[in-house]
Amino acid sequence: MRRSSRGEPYPLPEWDDLGGMFMEGLQVMGAYLAHVLPVSLMMVVFMVPVALAGESQGEPSPAMLLAVIPVMIFVSFAFVAVLLYFPAAVTRCAVEERFGAAFEIKNNWAFIRRNFSNYLLAIVVFLVANFISQLGMLLFCIGIFPATFWGLCAGAYALGEVVFRDPERTAG
Repeated sequence: MRRSSRGEPYPLPEWDDLGGMFMEGLQVMGAYLAHVLPVSLMMVVFMVPVALAGESQGEPSPAMLLAVIPVMIFVSFAFVAVLLYFPAAVTRCAVEERFGAAFEIKNNWAFIRRNFSNYLLAIVVFLVANFISQLGMLLFCIGIFPATFWGLCAGAYALGEVVFRDPERTAG
């Protein structure tokens, strides 16, 4: 992602610093968990009591089901919002080489607004690449690690291209 954001012709990094790559991957994983865990915990906090109440009564009551629907709608929208926002957070984290950049909400939203169409296109590229990699696993017996790695590389390249074409980057 970093190399494609600089417009380098060969965007894959050199494989000479595997420890550094591993640490950067841990940072991205930490940022992902920090963004997704609050929404996941919110769902657990609301759903576990409802499930326990339904289990003790034998079958859930209509009132209980009506209480669950708005919570599930809210949690679903929260997950979608996080999943649309997170690529910007991880992109800024990778390009700026700062873990804290993933949590600068104002700057991340500004990045999304400046590059909205390219950003959405990069997300579509990422989703299509992951679909193709899964299809490759099913139809051609490609292993999960090479297929997933290829899908992630395609998505990272697309997000790096968004940074490369960022109007603020080219203006400054």
